[in-house]
Amino acid sequence: MSARKVYIYGLCDPESGLIRYIGKSIRPVERLSNHMNDHGTCHRTNWLRSLKIKGLKPTLVILQELPENAAWQDAEKAWIAYGYSQGWPLVNNTSGGDGVCGLPEETRRRIAQTWV
Repeated sequence: MSARKVYIYGLCDPESGLIRYIGKSIRPVERLSNHMNDHGTCHRTNWLRSLKIKGLKPTLVILQELPENAAWQDAEKAWIAYGYSQGWPLVNNTSGGDGVCGLPEETRRRIAQTWV
C-alpha cells in the first residue's frame, strides 16, 4: 500500500480570486464538499454560505503536498502566517496546526457531534 499524502490547501474566492481559507486534508476534494455542507456559524461557514446564496463555490488550490509522516502542522501554520503577511482576507479561526487548537467549547462540541 502506498503512503498517503497530506495536502495543505486553499479555498479561493471565485469573485476576488484571493485565498480566503487554508486547511489540511488527505482528501481535499472531499473536504471541500464537507465545508460546503457545514451548518456552523464560524467565519468560514458564513463566507461559504454567502457564496452558495450567489450560486458560487470556492476554487480549491493545493498549496503544498507532503508525505503522510511530514510535519504538516508546521506547514499549515506557515501558510496561514504567510497568507496574513500578504494581506489575504483569511477566514481561518486559528493559526493552524491541528485544526481544533484554541476553538471555543461550542465549536469543539459541534465538530465532535458531526463525527457521531
